[in-house]
Amino acid sequence: MKILNFNDASQLNPLNDLIHDEYFSLDEVKKDGSALEIPFRRIFHYYSSPRIIKRGLLSEVGEVDCLRCVLKISNVQKYEVIDKSGIGTYSFDGAEYDPASRILRFLAHQSCEINVTISAIAVEYREIEYRGKAHIRYWIFGESNDSKVYE
Repeated sequence: MKILNFNDASQLNPLNDLIHDEYFSLDEVKKDGSALEIPFRRIFHYYSSPRIIKRGLLSEVGEVDCLRCVLKISNVQKYEVIDKSGIGTYSFDGAEYDPASRILRFLAHQSCEINVTISAIAVEYREIEYRGKAHIRYWIFGESNDSKVYE
């Protein structure tokens, strides 16, 4: 499994490519000492082609293996979650860093963000295991997922 380290603001674009549209649950975010861990599931990783399980006239449904991952942010002084919609499970929109405030911000779809005050950028991306299946609906204009994982 892959482990990647991001130690500079210029490396956030490759990190965003990995996490964009992937799902995490606020209940699983935890701080241990000066590290914050955000477990998440990669559904749109496409290391292998989706298995088409249903075909329709305008869409089809594919099944993919779910890749469990974790982001570990080190040098954390404090963090806060701003959860305006109260859903609990979100998809990442991306991460951005403000050097003036030293805040690494993880933005999520549906009005949620995690603001992490850090002394230096140190983010580890770790792939843990394949576990579970997810369904992706493919339409003419894109793809969608309901964030559910089937064990």
